[in-house]
Amino acid sequence: FNQALVSGRQVHSQLEEAQSLYGLGVTYYAIGGRDLAEINLERALAIRTVAVDRRGRMQTLRSLANVYAEPNDKPQAEQHQKVQQALTLDREALDLAVAPSAIARIRIQTAVHLAQDGRFTDADALLDAVLADRKTDPLISAEALLQRAEVRRQLGRLHDAQADLSAACPRLHQRGHVTEAFEADLEQSRE
Repeated sequence: FNQALVSGRQVHSQLEEAQSLYGLGVTYYAIGGRDLAEINLERALAIRTVAVDRRGRMQTLRSLANVYAEPNDKPQAEQHQKVQQALTLDREALDLAVAPSAIARIRIQTAVHLAQDGRFTDADALLDAVLADRKTDPLISAEALLQRAEVRRQLGRLHDAQADLSAACPRLHQRGHVTEAFEADLEQSRE
């Protein structure tokens, strides 16, 4: 990504530069470099305007929202402020989304961020809305069920949480989504 960044700057290609910064940001996030991820994603976002790269902006907003909302060891007030920033980015990403799958995934992500902010009832209602849409892809529905189970556990609705996990697990295992399937199995063990 660093080489692509240099190349993008040399030919003055905003798209290449922004894509390289985005790639660096998500890579740093994946390896635990939260601060460097935030810096690179913010730089990519500054370039990726709606006029330059609408879809790229949406992706960058989603990734940056996850970085902002990532739990950390900062004071609670600062963490709350970062989650609020994440929710603002989620709203902008949702406004840019066109594909039904992107819209559903952004709504799921927003629900996760609402739950991180302690707004479990709002998160539950948003996940209900995702699941009420019969056109939602079965795998995305399974992801929503998994997240709703976690929210419902926090709300003390253990029976409902278990029902969601029972519905989500087979779909996740069947489609080979190892990370989500592991998360669902882990969540079931908490019951």
